[in-house]
Amino acid sequence: MSVHLLWIALAVSNPVDAAVVKVDISRELEGLSYGLTAKLKVDGQDVKAVVDTGARETFFIWRPWYETLVPGGCKTILYKCYDCKPDQCAQGPNYEVSFSDGSKVTLFEHTGKFAFDVGEVSIDFGLTKDYKSPSSKIDPHAGLGLRSSGKSTSGRKTLLDQLVSRKVISTDVFSLYLTTAEHATGKLILGGDDPSLYKAPMSFVKVVKTGFVTLTGFHIGGDSYPREFVLSDGYLDTGADIFGVPAKFLVTIAHSIATRGKKRFQMRREDGWYVITCTDRQYLPDLTFFMDGPDGSEVPLVITPDAYVEPKPKPGSKDCKLLVDEDPDNEWTIGHPALLGKYFSFRWGEKKIGIAELK
Repeated sequence: MSVHLLWIALAVSNPVDAAVVKVDISRELEGLSYGLTAKLKVDGQDVKAVVDTGARETFFIWRPWYETLVPGGCKTILYKCYDCKPDQCAQGPNYEVSFSDGSKVTLFEHTGKFAFDVGEVSIDFGLTKDYKSPSSKIDPHAGLGLRSSGKSTSGRKTLLDQLVSRKVISTDVFSLYLTTAEHATGKLILGGDDPSLYKAPMSFVKVVKTGFVTLTGFHIGGDSYPREFVLSDGYLDTGADIFGVPAKFLVTIAHSIATRGKKRFQMRREDGWYVITCTDRQYLPDLTFFMDGPDGSEVPLVITPDAYVEPKPKPGSKDCKLLVDEDPDNEWTIGHPALLGKYFSFRWGEKKIGIAELK
């Protein structure tokens, strides 16, 4: 996962009938990067969390811990903070979660009530009591984990598993999409799909192991350019704000993007990122990933320049980052920008992920 965001306002159908939970989402600026952010109300407190298909854990920032480090910080941090009221939290067992950016969070178990439109549901989650990061640029975050529980031996249920067991939804299927606007909006649908939102037919990618897909190749530019063949594990990870690629492919991909579009230009490297003049995005080629389908077919996922280049420059700059970088685990990570203009349906129990174009 990577840390990134999704705005949530929950709208839930009748939990007794086990329908779907519909959630408003949007792409938001988180520090120096964009992501998907969730807005939740837990025990009457407004908190936010990264909506993350690459992680299982749901957790929030614990106010007493964070404000010891940053006095008054809960007012300014994007995710806000959770506190036990009126008493202090009774700290449950501790556990540690690691992320691909090198950060680690120590959590303790807690239970609280998530407010849905039709009532409250008791959910188990974690509260942060320690956070370590290899970089001062990586701040603590909160998470809403949507990855398959798979063969996890922790005994902790994911949010989806808990919603199913409490009959709020009948299945762990969930779907989400984003529009292509600069401030992209969409929906997260827990417990099913909405066929009225996407163009049929939906194509399916096979899920292997505990949440991976198999990447079989990629292509950049028009038909006159060759396709690259690979065979590697990959993630469709909404917690990531970039497209992470194995180190040996990064220079090739950056060079191809710079030379295979409507106009050739020099790609620059600044502060660890490839950058372009933002107005040059109009000349860039599409980037297509190919993934293995359940029936042995290949499923293409076309990524447009508006998805793999950051939406707009920082104040005072004319440059935009290329949202393609070396993956820390030397794998392929397809981050949340791939959702722009797309509809994804995660069906962990069926071991497949659906991909379709938005209507």
